[in-house]
Amino acid sequence: MIPITLRLLGRDGHNLAYSTMYALGILVSYTSLGFFAALTGKLFGAIMANPSVNFILFLIMTLLGLSMLGYFNFSKLQALGDKLGAGKASLKNTFLIGTGAGLVASPCTGPILATLLVNSAKSGAVAESTFLIFIYSFGFSLPYILLGSTAGHIKKIKLSNNLQLIAEVVFS
Repeated sequence: MIPITLRLLGRDGHNLAYSTMYALGILVSYTSLGFFAALTGKLFGAIMANPSVNFILFLIMTLLGLSMLGYFNFSKLQALGDKLGAGKASLKNTFLIGTGAGLVASPCTGPILATLLVNSAKSGAVAESTFLIFIYSFGFSLPYILLGSTAGHIKKIKLSNNLQLIAEVVFS
């Protein structure tokens, strides 16, 4: 996911602004999850343990996985996203992509995020729990600012022919 993210963030010469908005989107999505977990307490756990909710999530993930294997074509959704402005480079769209990436990439941080969310739901201390998740999400999103702000410079690095071919495929 990092090469795709670098390509997204390294466009139009506004690398730092796009990187910051992307990281802010991740920060908002994680902090919102933590706030919701802390605010609802045991209700959050009950929602996530509900078989109907898990089945809906299972169906969504299965359909998306099968589409990656070529069994479904969601190009109409892509066309709809382009009409709504998702294909255009803007700070707002980069923020929204970061927010979505925070939710989609959460399996990568699953054990830590799940532990923080369970702790938030159990503690009942909304302000303290939200602050802890905010600090975690800030630390998680900070590398995106650093990597994204240097993405434009990465294209200028001279590589051997084999590495150059790989870099062109990844960053073009």
